[in-house]
Amino acid sequence: MGSKDNIHITVKTPCAQSYQDFEQTSTGGFCDSCQRDVIDFTGFSSRELSVYFSKSTGKICGRLRPHQLGRLENYRQTSIGRKRVFAMTVGVLSVFFANGVKAQNRSVDSEVHHKLLPSEVVNKDAQVIAGDKRVLKGMLIDSQDQLGLPGASVYLKGSNLGTVTDLEGRFCLELDEDRMSSGVLVFAFIGFESKEIELSTLPKSEAFTLEMELNVDVLGEICVTKWSPRGLWYRFTRLIR
Repeated sequence: MGSKDNIHITVKTPCAQSYQDFEQTSTGGFCDSCQRDVIDFTGFSSRELSVYFSKSTGKICGRLRPHQLGRLENYRQTSIGRKRVFAMTVGVLSVFFANGVKAQNRSVDSEVHHKLLPSEVVNKDAQVIAGDKRVLKGMLIDSQDQLGLPGASVYLKGSNLGTVTDLEGRFCLELDEDRMSSGVLVFAFIGFESKEIELSTLPKSEAFTLEMELNVDVLGEICVTKWSPRGLWYRFTRLIR
């Protein structure tokens, strides 16, 4: 447990660099243009981001997701009964927000970054076996507002087998049984990051819901500062000034 104040992350000046062009490092990538390490923050939770920025000073280059920008809670860690007080204001940071889109012909990682959720809105009898065929059912939603994505493409990589989601983001795709153990399903929608998932990793007895993330390429300088709500005392003193 720890006390917490709010901090605010804002993007200042857009930049034209691309994260995909950076040489990969243990913490992210290396930018030849500015000769700096670029830290990949996309897997950080809000708490981890807050703790990291609260400890850091000076300019930092990094990669962030859109939802990671804005106001965050600033968690102060405790150590042996004492609260470690972080800097009240972190200096101006140079942070890159990069395009996370990967080419559709990329090799499939066994740990593809995707989030499968138990579906409460799609029929539970998801995969119906009919002879040597199997019907795969699911739903694509926006990771931010949790709404269905209509007209998204769902297709088997390297084939002409595919379909599109309906008005509510649902889809139904019939595939040969032998493809279920080795095939790769591609999910794509304009303005969102495409995803590739091995069919063998999908739920076998129920429908699934897949969250799609917005694809936004923003590069620029940001500032992380302490933020606190203005209470009644502040409003009162403003009136008498």
